Amino acid sequence: MNPSGATTNQGCIIAFSRWFGVLLCLALAVAGGAALWHGLEERQKNPAGLQWPVAEAKVLNARVKTTEPKMANKPGEQHRSTMYQVTIAYSYTVDGKIFSGIAPAPRQIADEEGASAAQAIADSFTAGSAITVYYRPERPAESRLSRVETASHVWLGFAIGGGVTVLISLLGIWWLLMRFERARPLSVITTKAEA
Repeated sequence: MNPSGATTNQGCIIAFSRWFGVLLCLALAVAGGAALWHGLEERQKNPAGLQWPVAEAKVLNARVKTTEPKMANKPGEQHRSTMYQVTIAYSYTVDGKIFSGIAPAPRQIADEEGASAAQAIADSFTAGSAITVYYRPERPAESRLSRVETASHVWLGFAIGGGVTVLISLLGIWWLLMRFERARPLSVITTKAEA
């Protein structure tokens, strides 16, 4: 058995594991940097507490959307009941431009109510009646019928998570590189000892 050969193999394994650790930390640093950038970008686009502007829209029509349940394949598995959602088609004007949209009605039926209750809600939104719409300031074509507030803490989560990931990754790279400098290959030590 050749001790120097075994020692060389062990040194190669250690070097490979360290370089693998460096590459992994670099990948995490890139991912963290992307998350940090995304968070700061969202913060710039949507300042905390910003609400979507309001416009008056006209109802074009209101319909009941039915979602049929998926049949259960397993014996004894309960079947889901049919779901009903009221959707409203509407048009609105922003800065002299006319936009249209389709969105869920601000009022929906309860879980225990059925098709008749959903139809009653749809009938309450008659064609031509006024309804309040909320639109995205930078993209007025995107709108909703319910009040929208930007999630002011979402950007903060991306920024903090990305920043911490970058910091830990850079510290990991520094620690691994310092170990590279301090630790000499075992093969070199053995060769000097034999000489």
